[in-house]
Amino acid sequence: MSRICDLQIPAIPSEAIDTAWPESEAESALFLYYERTFFMDRISYFVDDMAPYLMIAFPIILVVRFIHYFSKRKNGFQTTLFHELLIILYFLFLVGLASQTIFPDFANGPDGLKIVESEVQRFNLVPFNKLKEIKNAIMYDNVDYVIIEVFGNIAIFVIIGFLTPLLWKRYEKMKNTVGISFLISLFIETTQIFLPRATDVDDLIMNTLGGLIGYILYLLVKKRFPQFSNRCKADNRKNQVVGMAEEP
Repeated sequence: MSRICDLQIPAIPSEAIDTAWPESEAESALFLYYERTFFMDRISYFVDDMAPYLMIAFPIILVVRFIHYFSKRKNGFQTTLFHELLIILYFLFLVGLASQTIFPDFANGPDGLKIVESEVQRFNLVPFNKLKEIKNAIMYDNVDYVIIEVFGNIAIFVIIGFLTPLLWKRYEKMKNTVGISFLISLFIETTQIFLPRATDVDDLIMNTLGGLIGYILYLLVKKRFPQFSNRCKADNRKNQVVGMAEEP
């Protein structure tokens, strides 16, 4: 489960509401405005919070890929610039995911940099308990919770389930891709036990489901665009080196 943040909703501008509207419509407009503003603030917070981690990770990933390439080149290892760019994006995505799930949150205080302790810590091993939370969220019109905590948990691993078999041939089997999605999620949830975070078996279920959906999307893309799928895998591009790949 991603970190929980407290955000202040800005005052609503007068031009956002038409004073000629009936009271019920004005209330609906107010609600929609607050919901949309709060959601965008959450997205902005996540992006800003990930940025420092991504900036640190990018040169490290780049150096590791260069070392990997030159160490394997003597054994006939071949790759393409396109493949390497996708791998860098893939690992940057994982770093961004880790920054919101297992990396501690830091803040500057009188005593210097310190870890921010969250007041919310939950441990749930009851499967599908999230369904009750979804029901309550819908009852109280908490659309933000449903989007971030439910669809977000699934969508994040859809990306993993799609990119993993797209980049590596050995993950073209469903059990391998769904298995790696499960293991990544299990690592996150297990790590969160020792952190001021919430550990939830439903997150594990939704993450694995997302990995499966991503794999199905990959199969559809592979069937519709086989050349693109082959281009993304370095081991399907014979006798080519980084930056020398020809267009299929």
